[in-house]
Amino acid sequence: HDSSNGDDDFLVFRDVMNEMYAKDISKKIRSTFKSKGKSGKHVASVTPYGYLKDENDGNHWIIDEEAAEVVRRIFNMCLNGKGPYQIARELAEDKVERPESYLGIRGRGVNIKSFDMEHPYMWRGGTVKTILTRMEYTGCTVNFRTKKESYKDKRPTKVDSSEWIIFEDTQEPIIDKH
Repeated sequence: HDSSNGDDDFLVFRDVMNEMYAKDISKKIRSTFKSKGKSGKHVASVTPYGYLKDENDGNHWIIDEEAAEVVRRIFNMCLNGKGPYQIARELAEDKVERPESYLGIRGRGVNIKSFDMEHPYMWRGGTVKTILTRMEYTGCTVNFRTKKESYKDKRPTKVDSSEWIIFEDTQEPIIDKH
């Protein structure tokens, strides 16, 4: 009898079982995530620039006053007729840390180890545009902006805004809705 062939058969069986287990766990996690998001709780793992997670309740966001001042300044500049690229240039000239640097220097955010330490003030128009389009700054929670087709997907795909689930007054607003 050929023992190496038997091992191969068992390996294939084990791979199939592992695949089924991973798929099952993924479904359970996705279901929990969905019910949390539909209940109005934040599902984002990181707060938007301008907010911090409350140390006593990770679902409660509090205003990070230093960053919130920059957010308010960006909205005011926009209301005064400046576009995202003009705003980015002005913030860079005034040596305002861009969000990635601001968070990274303080040990927060998703780019803690990979932010660009050489250019902490290099704002981009796209960053300003993202800030200007975040409804969270008006006190809302916006869930399900992105999705993954399967547990094997590494990159989320954007979801049409008509499919977002929005809850109002879930945290203190940084800017007025009007």
